[in-house]
Amino acid sequence: MISVESGGAKGEWELESGRLRLSGILDDNNILGIRQWGERQIKAGVAEGMSGLIIDLAELESAQSQVLSLLLCWIRSANGKGSDVKIENAPLKLQEVARVSGLDAFLLL
Repeated sequence: MISVESGGAKGEWELESGRLRLSGILDDNNILGIRQWGERQIKAGVAEGMSGLIIDLAELESAQSQVLSLLLCWIRSANGKGSDVKIENAPLKLQEVARVSGLDAFLLL
């Protein structure tokens, strides 16, 4: 498992299962570092033959628009490399923000 911590947020990557877990609070202070870390993990996973990515948000404590932006970047990165993406355990607040933004269908929340 590969992990990163940045300002109260944590990301964990399990290559074997193609699962990327986010936990803690994502905000303006740490979102860029977590996004770049995730993009590197996605690139490495695809290079190792990963065909599908699961983003698990069960332990995510924040549900701001920055999180939607992060998810869109990771989806674009994975799809651009031929990998499908599934988002699991999205907090209700994040689902509401996605619905209001018109992104719920795109993110499959």
